[in-house]
Amino acid sequence: MRTLEKKRNPRKNKPYQRAAYPGQKNQLDVKYVPSECVVNGGKYYQFTAKDECTRWTYREYHRSRIATPRHNGKVERQHRTDELRFYKHMRMYSLADGRRQLAVYQRQSNNHIMTCLGMKSPNQVLSLYHGVMW
Repeated sequence: MRTLEKKRNPRKNKPYQRAAYPGQKNQLDVKYVPSECVVNGGKYYQFTAKDECTRWTYREYHRSRIATPRHNGKVERQHRTDELRFYKHMRMYSLADGRRQLAVYQRQSNNHIMTCLGMKSPNQVLSLYHGVMW
């Protein structure tokens, strides 16, 4: 006897419309700050906003309750990058100290070149739009 196998319909992804200009589409997400980074034992969360067109990123610390993060590809990838470039080497002694360290990293990270932006940094891509939009 043959066992009947169900035919699987191949999944068809919907076409994705890329952002044509800065601010058109943004992704938001929350990242838990690893406990090994926090010396005072507090629980902190990094809120991240990422512009889809320029990949420019903005981060800010807040204390908040545990929440279910939304899954956004570009922001999730940014969290992984933040983990490797920043949190693996960071020690936070207070909320003010963490915000100070994050502000320095924030300024540096938007100057990193990205292959997805044609070897330009988010700040360089954003500057290309300043003349057009303002």
